[in-house]
Amino acid sequence: MTRGEVRWIARLWSPFAAFGVLIVALTVVNTIARVALPLVLKKTFDGFETDLSAAALLSGVLLYFALGTFEWALATVLIFMRGLMNLKFEMTARLNAYARLVHHAPGFFQKYRTGDLVTRLTDDVSEKLSWFICSGIFRCIAAVLVVVFAVVMMIRLDPFLTLCTVGPLPGLIFLFIRM
Repeated sequence: MTRGEVRWIARLWSPFAAFGVLIVALTVVNTIARVALPLVLKKTFDGFETDLSAAALLSGVLLYFALGTFEWALATVLIFMRGLMNLKFEMTARLNAYARLVHHAPGFFQKYRTGDLVTRLTDDVSEKLSWFICSGIFRCIAAVLVVVFAVVMMIRLDPFLTLCTVGPLPGLIFLFIRM
């Protein structure tokens, strides 16, 4: 992306910056909870080897279900918040486009067909622009966080297996970017 495009996106985001920061913070918390689930499960199962008491086993199982429920609830809230942001961006973009459109001279409307203008105001704004500006960016942030936190957690569990698993990752990232 060019600097001008980044500035344009930042200008669209400026009225919603606080809400965006909240979504990013909740995404970080959600990702940590999601990645911590296997560690909690591992500690619970490791307790079987060390003759874990029934109370400790129950505690581990309850912690696992509580953390899983928390992660699910937070993920649901994040989906709702991203959807709300998509709608806000869509409304703002449509109002801005319409405000610019009505100031054109009559010759502009003779040059461009009405169907093309309506398509740009509906499909392009709602399906592409508002989704990219909000959900696309947040999903990218969430994906990067999952990879980073998962690799850190995998290193904690088994460094050698992590090396075997993460070894092809740079090549996959390169292919992903190229595609």
